[in-house]
Amino acid sequence: MPSTRDINFIFFQLPLAYQVCERTRLLDLSGNRLSALPPSVSDFAHLRSLFLNQNRLAQLPEEIGLLVGLQFLSVAYNFLESLPDSVDQLAELRELKLGGNRIRLMMGD
Repeated sequence: MPSTRDINFIFFQLPLAYQVCERTRLLDLSGNRLSALPPSVSDFAHLRSLFLNQNRLAQLPEEIGLLVGLQFLSVAYNFLESLPDSVDQLAELRELKLGGNRIRLMMGD
């Protein structure tokens, strides 16, 4: 498994590396102490499942909503207090795991 340093290098230093991952359907970055997810995560256009459990994420980028084919998103055990509005654009999303965060859901009228 790549180290946190390796993952940070890939995400923040090598944007062209995404061309290699163009056909990626599943991305698991759980347990890597990530404090941020770069907006360029939207480059994974064909992503179906994204696992970000047990990191240090306080927020997700608005660009997460550009992953229109995403069916499964797990962000359990982070420091999230809310989700970006763009999550509403994930029409294919079938399962969203939020447990172990600081999110307080507000019910609409």
